[in-house]
Parts: sequence; structure tokens; C-alpha cells
Amino acid sequence: MRKYAIKFFTSLILIIPVLVLIYIVPITNPDFITAHNATNGVPLYVFLNAFFATIIQVVMGSQFYVSSYKALKNKSANMDVLIMIGTTAAWLYGIVNIGLGYDELDMRDPHMFKMVI
Repeated sequence: MRKYAIKFFTSLILIIPVLVLIYIVPITNPDFITAHNATNGVPLYVFLNAFFATIIQVVMGSQFYVSSYKALKNKSANMDVLIMIGTTAAWLYGIVNIGLGYDELDMRDPHMFKMVI
């Protein structure tokens, strides 16, 4: 039980920078972190977000990968396999999008939130 509690609280601490990078940085647009485009127009804070998300996915979720491997090796599927497939697909989709690059949406643009009818 202690091992799971440590993983939970570590993940909880690691999710705080992710939430700040997702919700606060694009709106406040601090120059020291948004002005540096690394590759393909992807700002630095997106790479920082991917770094923290990768730690959470791979290190904190390693028990799901191990359990899924054992279940699939025995030709069965359980809830761990479903969790592993879902979270890995979402994480991999984000990593691929970062690799391909994108034009960042300007959160300060009032027309961005306009509904198209």
C-alpha cells in the first residue's frame, strides 16, 4: 500500500507543472517560456509539458505496462490492458503532434472563441 501511495503523491506533484503549462502559460503568455520556439513552431513550454507527461506515463504507470504484458502473454486481457492501451494512445498522439509541429493558437485572439454557425 505504501508503494502505491508514494506513486500517487509523486504523480500528484508532477501533474501540477503540467496543469500550469496547459492552462496558465498560454493565457498569460510569459515571454521567457513562450517566445522560444524549439522546432516546427512548437514553443518550449509544450516540450516541458511532454517531459513531465512522459515521466508520469512511463515511470508512474509502469505497473500497468508490466501487468498488461503478463496478461497478454497469457492470452488474456484485463483492465490493466485497457488502461495501458488508452493512456499510451493518448500520450503517443501528443508526442507525434509535437514531432510534426503545429501553428500555435493565440489564446488572446477574441475570434478564436467565436462559434461558427
